[in-house]
Amino acid sequence: MRRSISFFTAAAAGDLLKRVGIFDVYRSSNGVVEVQANDKTKLNLMDQEYYFALINIFHEINEDPSSRVAILTSKEGHAFTGGTNLKVLAGETAKKEENPSPYPAMRLQKQHTVIRRFQDCISSIARCRVPVLAAVDRYCIGGGTSVLTACDVRYSTENTIFSVKEAAVGLAADVGVVQRLPQIVGQGRARELLFTARNFSAKDAKAYGLLEDVYSDYPIMLKEVRQVAEQIAANSPLAVQGGKMLMNWGLEDKVQRSLEYTAAWNAFNIPCDDIPEAKDAFLEKRPPHFKNRVLSASSSVPLPPDFDVQ
Repeated sequence: MRRSISFFTAAAAGDLLKRVGIFDVYRSSNGVVEVQANDKTKLNLMDQEYYFALINIFHEINEDPSSRVAILTSKEGHAFTGGTNLKVLAGETAKKEENPSPYPAMRLQKQHTVIRRFQDCISSIARCRVPVLAAVDRYCIGGGTSVLTACDVRYSTENTIFSVKEAAVGLAADVGVVQRLPQIVGQGRARELLFTARNFSAKDAKAYGLLEDVYSDYPIMLKEVRQVAEQIAANSPLAVQGGKMLMNWGLEDKVQRSLEYTAAWNAFNIPCDDIPEAKDAFLEKRPPHFKNRVLSASSSVPLPPDFDVQ
């Protein structure tokens, strides 16, 4: 028989443990932690504040011996996340450093370090010793799919829209979805979603294996996910957390090696004009005009003397 969820009734009434960035954090007496994204726009866009709040929260959950299971969701009426804040990203890409290093290698290393920090923020979910359940509503776009795939178990409402959106904004997805999505939905489907950047429904996401269950609305979904969390919390923490560690053993080391290569790749590709172009096209309601491409990524054929990048 499932336990009661009286803590969450109290939490909904306003018994807030703390607020970190845009996230409200609740905790039950039996070690269930609920993390709700809750910003004033209701889109919960991903910017530096979002990422750093996420890693701080999951570091604390990981270090607290009383933690048994976590739920990552959004406040009712809010999107799980509308993805990367494109205006912020385009501004960061376009702006000039006040005191730039005169050494190109050091500038690239700095960009590499920044990307690795953002990657670690998402990976903090996968590395957290307790299971993390995702409860998704409305939108899970772009970087949101990296957050989603770092979670252990995933649920959503029927009206949720998903998209691996990075290719549409001139960015190679670099914070985890490229590494984790194929493990969940398979190589072919992951590549199709990555290359097309198309929207797909909760029904599709469940058919692909990305979601465990889909519910008619947010209250029903959250009630069910909280009951799952209660069931997990009732089990042996050593067995549950050990099970997560063992499942991760053959996966996360490979993920981290790939993320390192991804950070190196994007360190010299992000400072291009595709991201500002995507932002401008969106604001001007026109198709973007992307001009950059990959040059001889793996070719062993020598380049001709008159090779030109144009």
